[in-house]
Amino acid sequence: MAFIKCSACSREVSDKVATCPGCGAPLTPIPDSVRFTRKGRKWDGIGFALVLLGIVIGMVSNVALGWAVALAGLGVFIVGRFK
Repeated sequence: MAFIKCSACSREVSDKVATCPGCGAPLTPIPDSVRFTRKGRKWDGIGFALVLLGIVIGMVSNVALGWAVALAGLGVFIVGRFK
């Protein structure tokens, strides 16, 4: 049985355990098949920017145009959530 250092708390723990008994951090790397990454992140950013732009346009000049841009941004944001 060998001892390794926990990357989170620097405590020496056995290489046979899956998590650190001190802080609970995983000691074995998480396989890529278990990881989950969302792919719609770019759409979220574009939608958020459009919503902010619509609010600014609505406050500065044309309220109707601001609402239209904000609603379009909201639609893009929602589409990005399900992509």
